[in-house]
Amino acid sequence: MAVNDFDLVAPFYDLLGRIVFGKSLVRAQLAQINEITPGSSVLILGGGTGEMLTHMGESRIVFVEQSKNMIQRAEQRPTVATVRFVNIDFLYFQARSKFDYIVCPFFLDCFDTASLTQVVRKCKSMLASSGRLIVADFEYQRVNSFILNAMHAFFSLMANLQSKKLKPLNEIVLSEGFELVEERFLHRNALFSRLYRNL
Repeated sequence: MAVNDFDLVAPFYDLLGRIVFGKSLVRAQLAQINEITPGSSVLILGGGTGEMLTHMGESRIVFVEQSKNMIQRAEQRPTVATVRFVNIDFLYFQARSKFDYIVCPFFLDCFDTASLTQVVRKCKSMLASSGRLIVADFEYQRVNSFILNAMHAFFSLMANLQSKKLKPLNEIVLSEGFELVEERFLHRNALFSRLYRNL
């Protein structure tokens, strides 16, 4: 099995998220979506089953997802946006032009420290000079450790996660040349949604 391969969990990924976190996972993904202006170019990384696509406005989206089974589900989502689906590991993805927004919905937590730094740097290189980075993920300092460890163990087994524990994502993103514009916490502060500006 490839690293960070969600093909096996795709059929029940959304259901599992709702059982553990209710609607909070989706709310975290959508918390900053209103910041995306109509007509913008948007890169969504690890968008899973594409539930957020139904909430996107008229924008040009490139949807990069390593799992073929996830993409097959995402392609069925109704959306007013123009979407190009790309089934590839992000570290091998080559963009045709820079993006106004890059969205990482529960994506960065999959990587070990070395790859995470590489991913954040690549995001920066693909953003326009005034671009924005939107990150929704687990807040490692605030999350219920029992639930988190159980979920992480499950996904480590089922998806061969590269990362074995959560990391201080905010510190890493800031250290790579981003400025925090806004942050919101959800589900008893276990989840966050952050908006960053590319410096």
